[in-house]
Amino acid sequence: MKTETRKFQASTHYNDWHGTMSADDMDVKNIHQYFKNIINDEYIIGVEASIYYFPEVSVTIYTTNESLFNEDGSMKSKKYPVLKEYKKDMPIEAFLKLFKQFNFKFSPKNQLKTRKIKVTKA
Repeated sequence: MKTETRKFQASTHYNDWHGTMSADDMDVKNIHQYFKNIINDEYIIGVEASIYYFPEVSVTIYTTNESLFNEDGSMKSKKYPVLKEYKKDMPIEAFLKLFKQFNFKFSPKNQLKTRKIKVTKA
């Protein structure tokens, strides 16, 4: 089985805008339950979603058979974890229904990064 090393970071063709995002699992049918028939007892350790042509989203989930992290959140090994990937195209509505909430923050060329900012209401 061939493996390749990748950086787990969002990227687009030009990366005009870059930042962070956060998502909350849906209580009833979340992404783990949606993919459970495909991944069996594997853990989902990462999700990648790319929208090229609305309304479809290309979803990649990265899985492992064992926990990669200690209880304190540190990684058990300093080596690159070897993950299995599964890809699926699905309607964007179906993907969004797997989560309660999304929050995206991005700025041109990630200029704001994760800095603290002061905001005045317009």
